[in-house]
This record gives sequence, C-alpha cells and structure tokens, in this order.
Amino acid sequence: MFGKKKSESTDSLKELKGATLQNVLMGTLFVLLGVLLVLNPKGVMETLCFSVGSVILLIGAVNLIIYFVSDVKNNLPKNKFIIGIVLIILGLFFIVGYKTIMEIMSRIIGVLIIFNGVMKLQSALNAMKMKAKGWAYLALISVVTILIGAVFLLHSFGTAKMVLRIVGLFLILIGMMDMVNVVYIRKRLGDYLKDMEALTQEAKEL
Repeated sequence: MFGKKKSESTDSLKELKGATLQNVLMGTLFVLLGVLLVLNPKGVMETLCFSVGSVILLIGAVNLIIYFVSDVKNNLPKNKFIIGIVLIILGLFFIVGYKTIMEIMSRIIGVLIIFNGVMKLQSALNAMKMKAKGWAYLALISVVTILIGAVFLLHSFGTAKMVLRIVGLFLILIGMMDMVNVVYIRKRLGDYLKDMEALTQEAKEL
C-alpha cells in the first residue's frame, strides 16, 4: 500500500518538475521578449513585419511555381496565378512598408477606442437623464477614452511604439511572476520530499 502511494508520489513529482521547467522556460522567454519590446520596439516591429512578409512572399512564390509547372486544366479552378501575385505583393508590402502597416493598425485601434468612448458617453447621458448616481464619473471615463483614441489617430507610429513598450512591461511582469512561482514550487517540493523521507524512515523502523 505504501509502495503504491510512493509510486504515485514519484509520478506527481515528475509532473511537478516538468511544470517547473516549463515555467522557467516560458518565464525567461517572456522576460527576454519584454526587454526587447521595451528597449527596441522599432526593431521588433521591423523583424516581425519582415518575418511575416517573408512567409507570405514564400507562399506566393510557391503558388506561382505550382501554376507554371502543373497542368493548366488542374490550375484553372484554383486561381494559383492570381493568389501567387497577390501574396507576393502583400509580402513585399509587409517587408518594405512596415511603418505604414503599424500606422494603419494604430489608426484602426484609435477608431475602435473612440467608438467605445462614444458608447460610454451615450450611457452617461442616459444615466444623467434618469438622474442616476455616478453619471458624471462615467462621462469622465468616456471623455478620457475618446482622448486616448484621438492620440492613437494623431500619433499613430509613436503610439504604436508606446503600446509595444507597455506590452513589453507586462511580459516582463508575467515572466517574473512565473519565476516567483518556480521558486515557490521548488520550496514546497523540497518540504514535500523531506516529509516523504521522514515517512519512509518511520515505515522502515516499524
């Protein structure tokens, strides 16, 4: 009976060690990525756009190659040529025009934030008409939200870099939390092993 429990405990320990190693790897990856985003958001954006563009470009080239080397009858319904050309243009756009991509993304985010702020403002006005408490606080939040959206629209590229830096800080925080979790698990694991050794010693003595 004790041997069975010991075997189950050993399996649990292996699972805990595996989870601990995974936390260390993920935590380290998050911290490194976060540091890169904080220190060099522009470089990260360039690398990301270049990588995505290269993959899209490669897929487009493969479609063109398939079109030219395959039988025409097989390619007619699949539009390989058009798909290949479109993907190549899109891939080149990602590689060459990463600033434009980030500006477009930032403006889209800005529009969504402003829309969200306007919806909040409508709720605040409805609350004011109903003489509900807290409508002024809701109105203030909606105005701040609209102003944040306007910043995204007017300073798109700079805002995109700022957002990436904030994301980087969050990644660093998450990574550090993973590290703290690993330290806690190791401590609890050490205490558990000591208790198991004590129980094993008592069982031998009996």
